[in-house]
Amino acid sequence: MCSLTWYRQEKKLHLFFNRDELRSRSIAEPPSLQQTDGVKVLSPRDPDAGGTWMFANEYGIIACLLNRWHENEWRAKAPPVSRGQLMSTLSSSPSLQKLEETLSSSELRHTNPFTIIAFNQENEKSWGWSDGKLFAEHIRQPLTSSSFQFEKVSASRRKEYKNLHSLLPESLHDYHLSTGLSLNAHTVRMCRPDAQTWSRSEIVLDSESIQWAYSKESPYFAQNPTLHSTDLFLKTL
Repeated sequence: MCSLTWYRQEKKLHLFFNRDELRSRSIAEPPSLQQTDGVKVLSPRDPDAGGTWMFANEYGIIACLLNRWHENEWRAKAPPVSRGQLMSTLSSSPSLQKLEETLSSSELRHTNPFTIIAFNQENEKSWGWSDGKLFAEHIRQPLTSSSFQFEKVSASRRKEYKNLHSLLPESLHDYHLSTGLSLNAHTVRMCRPDAQTWSRSEIVLDSESIQWAYSKESPYFAQNPTLHSTDLFLKTL
């Protein structure tokens, strides 16, 4: 249950990600700086599974995870391995190629379906895992996942995206704040009895640094979100 968009401006990437999650899960921890295999990494943390749904590292690699809830007729037969833990394993990747190599060599047969999309300053690549197969995936914006009425949710969010006056960062910012005419399960900033948008991430990647603005939502949006801002300078190669 998430939404992802992005915009490239010369060598600057603007990325926007809404994380929607069940109310029964613990509230995630905002992005913090950590080291994975000696690499500086920014990522939020899911307290329940201990993993993450997105990260940015000092090599200028950003990756996001979306669950493929609509394909859950195929599920891992054994107790599933956390998709968030897989993201943590990938977080030290110095390049898109190395991330792909690590992902391709990972043991995924006990992992439920997902899409991973990774970015650097110039390009993005996406991979899907479903039905026991890992495959390169064609991507188009906006990317959406939902455990509830996926086709309707996806269509609603795509329609709103197509109606944007522009795809500049300011418009995408507003898109990820959107509750439409009435807040519901189909809106980009979504809310339903058992789930809601719990965080909104806005990341800017340029030639020198990564700036991550993380808005932590309150239950039912009863209060203004809490903003956490974190920066990471890129490693000089």
